[in-house]
Amino acid sequence: MDREQQRVMEVLRHIATNVSIVTTRDGDALHGMTASMWAEAAKPPRVLITLDRQAKTYQHIKRSRVFAVSLLSEKQEDLALRFGAATVPHDTLFSSISYRTEITDSPILDSCVAFFDCRVEGFYPFGSFDIITGQIEAAGLGSADQPLVYYASHLASILPFGPIVQYPAPP
Repeated sequence: MDREQQRVMEVLRHIATNVSIVTTRDGDALHGMTASMWAEAAKPPRVLITLDRQAKTYQHIKRSRVFAVSLLSEKQEDLALRFGAATVPHDTLFSSISYRTEITDSPILDSCVAFFDCRVEGFYPFGSFDIITGQIEAAGLGSADQPLVYYASHLASILPFGPIVQYPAPP
């Protein structure tokens, strides 16, 4: 990586993002990884995730055509690290973790801030990654209220301040 690419990577690390676990069920096997997600209040609302095409979970989502996203709480740092570690055997990721399923049968982690259960709409090349768009089949709030975020190469929590801002703005 040349100096300019290193500088760009450093700048990108300063974009605060959510920390989520993206999961799927492919046949009888469960798969998942740490990632970030985006959602838009488009009509109808959609979810967008980006995954490296070399990631194991990517291959399983490509086959199953379904995924769930669990937005982690500030108390779930251990799950972010567990699902983000390449050294954890994939078949043990879900051992001793509480989860449930909704419509697509993809695992939704308990005690998360929020979840989205989705059917794949499309895969769009984005460098070595694919942007994967999902039609939301089910969504809900979890029992936690403080999200885990990633900022400047660190996991962190945030504290709300100021008034509640409605989005989209009421007519």
